[in-house]
Amino acid sequence: MTESDISIGVADHDRDSLVQDCRAVRGKVFGEQFVLELTYDSRGMRKIATDGGAAAKALGAELAEAFMSLVADIRNAMYLGELLEGPAIVQSDPLLLQYALAPGCVLEVQPVENNHAAPINWRAAHRVKLIRLIKDGVTVV
Repeated sequence: MTESDISIGVADHDRDSLVQDCRAVRGKVFGEQFVLELTYDSRGMRKIATDGGAAAKALGAELAEAFMSLVADIRNAMYLGELLEGPAIVQSDPLLLQYALAPGCVLEVQPVENNHAAPINWRAAHRVKLIRLIKDGVTVV
């Protein structure tokens, strides 16, 4: 039985909590990690990723909202390939991915495995490092 089988006929607002419950049970039964683990390339990145007020101050309200939404999606995913919007691969060694936040603004991330850049199968990564946020070609954080 899959998560989608369980969610058939379940209202959308109940589906998210049901999916999270299924992941938790599956993680306990099979010993799987059921959420992505975030790491940060800098203190500044950690600050804006964990503090909405700091994000709004550093990025402005609209961009902070897009950034915090993506970070929440990453935190709630089981693996990187589960995110709805796929990244652009901008560098292969070490692997570096970009997620669009707004026109001219991207978040660069790096899949990580045992504290090293993950192999090319980034979709299966359970750990990701938030590297930098770039707006109009300039690193903001």
